[in-house]
Amino acid sequence: MYRTGFSVSDKVIFLLLVCLGLIGIFIINYTTYWGVGLYGSDSFSYISVARSLSGGYGFYFPINDYGYSPLTQFPPMYSITLALFEIIGLDAVISAKYLNAFLFGFSIFLVGYLIKRTTNSMSFILFGSTLFAMSAIFAELYSLAMSEALFLPLTLLGFVFLNEYIFRKNWFHLIITSIILGISALTRYVGVVNIFTGIVVVLIINRDLKLFRRTASAFILLFISIAPILIWTLRNFLLTTSINNRGLGYHPLVFKNYLNAFHTFFMWYLPEKVVLGNEKVIVLVITSLFFLVISYAIVSNRDKLKLSIAGRNNLVQLIHPLNLIYIIYAVLYLIAIYISKTFLDPGTGMTNRIFSPLLLVSLLLLINILHNFWRSKNRLFQAITILLCVYLIFFSANKSLRALPEIHENGMGLGRKALHNSQSLKLLSELSNTMPIYNDNPYAIYFYTGHVGFRLNEFSPEKIQKREAVIAIFGPPEDYLLQERFKKNVNLLTSDRIASVYIFKLE
Repeated sequence: MYRTGFSVSDKVIFLLLVCLGLIGIFIINYTTYWGVGLYGSDSFSYISVARSLSGGYGFYFPINDYGYSPLTQFPPMYSITLALFEIIGLDAVISAKYLNAFLFGFSIFLVGYLIKRTTNSMSFILFGSTLFAMSAIFAELYSLAMSEALFLPLTLLGFVFLNEYIFRKNWFHLIITSIILGISALTRYVGVVNIFTGIVVVLIINRDLKLFRRTASAFILLFISIAPILIWTLRNFLLTTSINNRGLGYHPLVFKNYLNAFHTFFMWYLPEKVVLGNEKVIVLVITSLFFLVISYAIVSNRDKLKLSIAGRNNLVQLIHPLNLIYIIYAVLYLIAIYISKTFLDPGTGMTNRIFSPLLLVSLLLLINILHNFWRSKNRLFQAITILLCVYLIFFSANKSLRALPEIHENGMGLGRKALHNSQSLKLLSELSNTMPIYNDNPYAIYFYTGHVGFRLNEFSPEKIQKREAVIAIFGPPEDYLLQERFKKNVNLLTSDRIASVYIFKLE
């Protein structure tokens, strides 16, 4: 029976989840003490495009102080969201910090809500939400000016409304689900997995609905959700004659790719020292545990399975729709990553950032499995549940207590403490409005001066209109200053661990 009202315990759970969400907001404010983490072309594209949008110039980012290029490699939704803050006068970099903090708190709430729908157990709701809030991996991801901070809560919200549609079977929830899934695909291209998960779920669940109704629902979901990303992709193709700035090719995965993925997956739940060098043992143990869980599920549902085999009920209905959604999503996501890395983008890394949606669904599935173990009333399974819960809390707390204070102290990427305190960058900020800056790190220049300047390989004395320019070198200065064009008329202004700043003057 699907309840729509709220009991006293529901209200208590709601308040506790809000409190955990507020703690999550505090955690991200703690980790972003030096500001949101800024990394290379990703953060640069999101921030610069947000500023371009707020200024009415469209989806463009600067390639130098005079030229612009259309945004095609990254989807637009994170930039659009930051642009809304720019429009009301809030800087995109500062807004990203507080937006991400709110999104982390909101994600904690959604995790708890989804666990409530599968367990309705206050203990497991709070345990799962706390585990998410304590995750150093998620805290780090939400501390970056990256699209994951928006994509992950959109994915969770998509799960929520997809589940609502499965139970309520009304068009309103189908349309809301479709819109959310479409927005998620505009946040990260891999969000198309969210869309196809929704289609598969709509087709195979609710078997009591006629095939025509399920097919019609799937087509409506596909049409509404896929239209925005198709329009964006067509726009990119017309601008660049490529599919979102990616070319087709064949780049087969090698053993190292699979090994990196293995390490990423298992270090979510096991210490690094245990994982490295013990891959075969871990595979054996995990395989044994998998068959143990399957055997338990078969034994505990043997009567329902007999009815299913006899054709009196639907086997799919033995699994809670949300668990089915998580499993389908995980399978499709892995397939999507394989296709992307093999045929589209060989640079896709087997990292926590890339696999974070899988960590999310694995956490939700794990909580549901532990809840079923506990509900079995079997003392052995209950003892295993207690031990695993205690282990997961201590493991997560240990990782967070080691990782988060370091991020708080030093910051991340181009937003780290050392760059904020750099005398070279402060000088560049003062000079940026008076003369051109030729440099080998336009992203750092942009975040601290508002200009990208010009790349060092564009430097030529003949191009210097005002007879002087600034040269900023973030790498070893000798690599450039030994070149003929830099040998004359170059004098050092200041140098620190971040950059060396020179003035070039024509005689």
